[in-house]
Amino acid sequence: SGGIAAYAYRKEVQSELVSMLNQTIIKDYGTFNSTTAAVDSLQTNLQCCGAESYQDWQLTSWSSSSGRNKVPDSCCKTVSKFCGVRDHPSNIYYTGCGEKLS
Repeated sequence: SGGIAAYAYRKEVQSELVSMLNQTIIKDYGTFNSTTAAVDSLQTNLQCCGAESYQDWQLTSWSSSSGRNKVPDSCCKTVSKFCGVRDHPSNIYYTGCGEKLS
């Protein structure tokens, strides 16, 4: 029964982590330089995009001020300026960072 409890707790922690990461990108990305840099670093190093998926970026305050970019450039498989304009799977990571952190 200890293994079952540990598994259930792990899922709960994972869910909370995704929720907190999502709130961070929705509210703070593009507003606070340190948050933006941390999220960019996370996405680049873990090869992920968003909390649950790349689609999380559609709900952010950043998306309304990002110009043509659909996702931050840090979501791109090969990072370059404005590479986030194309959200095709050949161009960006679709897997969310929450999954990579679990």
